[in-house]
Amino acid sequence: MLTMRLPLTLIVVIGPAFPFAGCGEDEGNGPPTITQTRLGPRTDAEESPLGHVALRIEAWVDDPREDIALVYIAESTADLFIGDTAAKLPLDMRLQRTERRNGGEGGLEFEYWTLDFAVAAADLDGIAIVVAAEDTVDHLVTKRTMLAAESSGSPGVHRPVYMPLTVGNWWRYEDRKAGGSYTNRVSSTRETGGYTWYILNEGPNERLLRVTSRGDIITRYVFGDDTVYNQLLLDADRPVRKTWRAQSLLVSPFGGVSVEWTYYQIDSRHATIVTPAGQFTCLRVARSFDKSFDRNSASRWYADGVGRVRSTGVTSAFEPVDYVLVDYHVQ
Repeated sequence: MLTMRLPLTLIVVIGPAFPFAGCGEDEGNGPPTITQTRLGPRTDAEESPLGHVALRIEAWVDDPREDIALVYIAESTADLFIGDTAAKLPLDMRLQRTERRNGGEGGLEFEYWTLDFAVAAADLDGIAIVVAAEDTVDHLVTKRTMLAAESSGSPGVHRPVYMPLTVGNWWRYEDRKAGGSYTNRVSSTRETGGYTWYILNEGPNERLLRVTSRGDIITRYVFGDDTVYNQLLLDADRPVRKTWRAQSLLVSPFGGVSVEWTYYQIDSRHATIVTPAGQFTCLRVARSFDKSFDRNSASRWYADGVGRVRSTGVTSAFEPVDYVLVDYHVQ
């Protein structure tokens, strides 16, 4: 079940990507005109795969020749999906005409085109999409529309940062059960998929992370036939015990790797944790491969301005672990 966060502030930036003559007023052979575009969440969406958010793009197109052939998404700063399949631009992203309104003397007033698709929740911050319209004689016009980041509220309102991502930050953890330890370190950044991702080194392993303006924590990975996943690790403003899901990499005891559904929920926003690094008030997040959270459940505790301070669960060999923060450095 898709749960939308409301209110969501939308800012539509209207303006062609390049000038075109006539603005659709040349009644002999002028190009079409995209008079308006709008991008926003689908309030009627029941469910969306991979933890994605369902969106709808709308375009109002005018053309003096009444010969509009195609309206489609030509470019996007985020990965787009049709169902659970990554879309190929522009082939998979053609809008459908659902309304045609004529003027008083039969002249075309506008055509209304629309398309429903999805993006990972991580990608809602400042998505920019270019809509293109073509007619039968290969006239082409484009318009850029944007889904802005959700308003952060009134000036002076603090939004928690549950994963401070600055190059040079590090966290050291020890297992209270087995005594092992490891260090996470933000080593560098990488530009991919239209966003800046921070590289978190976990020993020999590397993970791409990003934090949105709402405080959501996202990780990105590629698996199988180059399928890109944007896994939502923390939906920061999700109501307590309202589940979300994403797809995670699962390592079996025999060394096999697969992608499986993972379910998350916030159990508490005021959990107190005492660690060798100090006492923290935390957001506690439960994770499970079982939607009921009855078995194979793990938990993570995040402190504002510090990051993850504790994590419990089991290894791929089903050995229990309980890692706590013993030292850290954040900027």
